[in-house]
Amino acid sequence: MSAERGPHRAIVTGSDSGIGRATAVALAAAGHDVAVTWHTDREGAEQTAAEVRSHGSRAVVAQLDVTDIPGCGDIIDAIIEELGGLEVFVNNSGIGTHTPFLDLSLEEWNRVFDTDLTGAFICLQRAARSMVAAGRGAGSSR
Repeated sequence: MSAERGPHRAIVTGSDSGIGRATAVALAAAGHDVAVTWHTDREGAEQTAAEVRSHGSRAVVAQLDVTDIPGCGDIIDAIIEELGGLEVFVNNSGIGTHTPFLDLSLEEWNRVFDTDLTGAFICLQRAARSMVAAGRGAGSSR
């Protein structure tokens, strides 16, 4: 990482386990400070953060419920502020259902839709606004 570019900072949603954890650790190994988010597994998030730190990177841990519309955007803004900026956003939070279509309730449909689409939109938009304001990303002059 060059001194001109400064630190690389990333948020990986749902990084308390699985693909999210692997992504957060890979970003740390590549020199990024990483915000690790969790919904229900704080212990898993703390384990991911320990792995991030083992690579010499800084880890920020935050609870994030992407179905809290638009509150999840406020959490993203707070994480970006704590990191001191943002260069990478990985939307890994997601859920599915094994309920057969004919038995799927509207409440379950809305939970999946809010997690996978609406919450992702809010979080991605907040991250993109921060990047553009900092002169990175679409809409910037750099």
